[in-house]
Amino acid sequence: MQEPITPNPVPMEDRMPGAPLQTPTLAVFGGSFDPVHYGHLKLARAIIDRRLADEVLFVPAGHPPHKSEGALTPAEDRMEMLRLALAGETGFGTSDIELNRAEGFTYTIDTLTILAQVFPDHDLVFLLGMDSLRDLHKWYRAPELVAHHRLMVYPRPGVRPPAYVELTQRFGVRNAHKLFDSILEDFPLFDLSSSRIREALAAKRRIEGLCPEAVERYIYSHSLYGAVPSDYY
Repeated sequence: MQEPITPNPVPMEDRMPGAPLQTPTLAVFGGSFDPVHYGHLKLARAIIDRRLADEVLFVPAGHPPHKSEGALTPAEDRMEMLRLALAGETGFGTSDIELNRAEGFTYTIDTLTILAQVFPDHDLVFLLGMDSLRDLHKWYRAPELVAHHRLMVYPRPGVRPPAYVELTQRFGVRNAHKLFDSILEDFPLFDLSSSRIREALAAKRRIEGLCPEAVERYIYSHSLYGAVPSDYY
């Protein structure tokens, strides 16, 4: 597992006398990344630029319970596309913790529990989209996940946040309040999805500007998503 880049600490001479040392925040960005695209990268960069986290750790999904067997592109391809996309980026890292699970489903609460042990000197916060918040009650051990881990909910185009009363009914008053406070206000929308890229490639349409060029080359050279190498080179 590749650890994220640790930001440079503030020099001792620049700290206020008596000021406590600040624990860096690590945003855990899960998803299939099938494929990774500029929407993912811009979202992660906005998280850092707005000082909501010091680093972003991309964690590609292994075998999530809502995906049928074989629905995802092979793990090695998704991981390599991530490495290509993040090359040269500061503050970004990757973890193959879910991809290395030998068998069975991978669950977010288990991943976060392990990552908290791997990065004991970081405050962890889990990133999820508004669409995921609407379905969060269906996740494995969802109430425990909300109660014991920090979450950060980013907006999704066309997706409204669930009503507070709805969250209360599903998670209780305390957890509902925590979830509502986790929603990012005045945050930019990134109207791009992996499914859009897959559909474009299946229809033999070009995808320039949707993902990094290195990722695009990899897709065509490995004939992913119905792409044909001769259509690119």
